[in-house]
Amino acid sequence: MRKRITWLACATLLCALLIALPAAQTALASGTGVAKIGDKTYPTLADAVADVGLTPVTITLLADATGDGIKVEAPKNITFDLGGHTYNVDGTTVGSSGTETNGFQLLKGSAVTFKNGTITSNKAKILIQNYSDLTLENVVLDGSNLAGPYTLSLNNGKVNITGNTSILAKKGGVAFDLYYWPDGGYSDGVQVTVNTTGTISGPIELSHDGTTNAAAVADHNSLTIENINHEGTISNNVGEDVNSIVKINGGTFADEPTKYTGDTVVSSGGDYYVGKQANDVLSNPNTKEVTVLKANGPLTVADGIELTNSTGSTITVNGNLIEDNFSLLIHDWEEVAAKAPTCTEAGHGAYWECTDCHMMVDNNGNALTAVPVIPATGHSYQNGVCTVCGVREDVPAPVTPPKTGDSAHPLLWSVVLLAALPLWLLPDAEFGGADGQAEEAILELQPDYEPWFEPILEPASGEVESLLFALQAAIGAGVVGFVLGRITKKPEKREQG
Repeated sequence: MRKRITWLACATLLCALLIALPAAQTALASGTGVAKIGDKTYPTLADAVADVGLTPVTITLLADATGDGIKVEAPKNITFDLGGHTYNVDGTTVGSSGTETNGFQLLKGSAVTFKNGTITSNKAKILIQNYSDLTLENVVLDGSNLAGPYTLSLNNGKVNITGNTSILAKKGGVAFDLYYWPDGGYSDGVQVTVNTTGTISGPIELSHDGTTNAAAVADHNSLTIENINHEGTISNNVGEDVNSIVKINGGTFADEPTKYTGDTVVSSGGDYYVGKQANDVLSNPNTKEVTVLKANGPLTVADGIELTNSTGSTITVNGNLIEDNFSLLIHDWEEVAAKAPTCTEAGHGAYWECTDCHMMVDNNGNALTAVPVIPATGHSYQNGVCTVCGVREDVPAPVTPPKTGDSAHPLLWSVVLLAALPLWLLPDAEFGGADGQAEEAILELQPDYEPWFEPILEPASGEVESLLFALQAAIGAGVVGFVLGRITKKPEKREQG
């Protein structure tokens, strides 16, 4: 009986543990949280926002998270530090009554900063609807999969887009708009400053509610771009005064921005560059071709760039005046130092030569058709010696070549003819030496004859004997040639004292 009770107690305890375990796990997960303010963590980002009072706070995202949309009401001052993570609005969206389609709604009178991470959604129609004073710093607003067209809609407040912030629109969507809405209670308008190294992908749209005119919009709305990489257009739904709304001081653009700036504008490689970015392109030696659309003062252009002036007026490039619709290659000049002439060799003056096209100019920039040659100076003799190079004035007598047909040649040709005549008359004859023929004649007359004299030095072989014979012939030919030369040499005339 006691054993049965013990087993029943153990079974009851085990069931209690199994029931309590999920609850403990849930409590542990809740304690971890996805966001925090100071040391306090929250299970959702919305819970953290709901706990914000009147004091400025920073809400830090602790991990990639998904959740509902977020509404920030006045007068809250919140910095959302995403911590390198992504917040994906995939739950209930927020907004005004009847238009709850926003991922974030930031109301007038609040101040909000997003930094260091990514915000995205495939459920919201507008990723961020803004009426606050808003700062975007090193953040990505990814609207490429939105259910609606606007990644960022700006209706009120001061907006600062800075750092390495990117705003990405879906295909056919809008990166951000500036909407003047006095009829909705936002007569202060929206003032936007963009100074980002990130990318704004998609159109920037300018529009208003239709209850006022373009001049009034220009008085309240403004867009100042210091730097941007804009892959899109600036869409004007305001009117002619849009030029006073938009002011561009720098950046890279896919659409020509000339009418929005007074600074230098160039195009190269299919993109347009303004201000500092334009000057960077002009000074980059890797740039191949560039067209100047607007010049704010004299331009400095790197060597090797082919430049076209399309400003409509004359501009100054590297100190030279370039007329409108004129193209030229900015030469890569290399100085060639002057070379002084010598007594016998020409020199040249100093000049400059382009390493690309080999054009030459003098030190004054005048074009040269040839190297500026300086003739050789010639010798300056004194006491028979050149005072410049030291060469002596004595000049050796010129060597007179043999003359064809002079009196020496018939005798020489006679010798050659006599030597060759037997070979021509008796082509099949065998020619031997006189010693050999004499020996054969003696043996034929007296076969038993024995030589009464032996040579003192007998060659070791027939080859050596032939060599000695050839040497004898060569020496004889030399003696004959020398004698003939002396005989045929003409006597030189002597100078009379």
